[in-house]
Amino acid sequence: MIKIILAIFSLTLLSCSPTILTKGTSAVVGQSNDGKSLGESWDDTTIKLGIKEKYFSYDATLFTKIDVEVELGKVLLTGVVPFGDMRLEAVRLAWQQDGAEALEVVVANSNARSERVSYVSF
Repeated sequence: MIKIILAIFSLTLLSCSPTILTKGTSAVVGQSNDGKSLGESWDDTTIKLGIKEKYFSYDATLFTKIDVEVELGKVLLTGVVPFGDMRLEAVRLAWQQDGAEALEVVVANSNARSERVSYVSF
């Protein structure tokens, strides 16, 4: 009797799995109504996670103090770091990420004011 109930329950779940899969995939890659395809959202998420991983491997301060936003391969770095050298390191590590086409940096040293710097890759 339990096997029959489990079989019926499994069939019920299987009929919902395509909906669950597509909703779950959209949630994972952060796809919304921004006009990007699933592939573009996936690429942007991969770039962001790659940069954050590089920051964490280098120094946890970079990981926690610098926010990374990616839109169609264009990377925006914002935040405040304790030392000016960390800002340069953040830029260097971001450029190492495959898929990053352009980089805009608004990262300030905690002792200085912020300045906006744009780097474009050709």
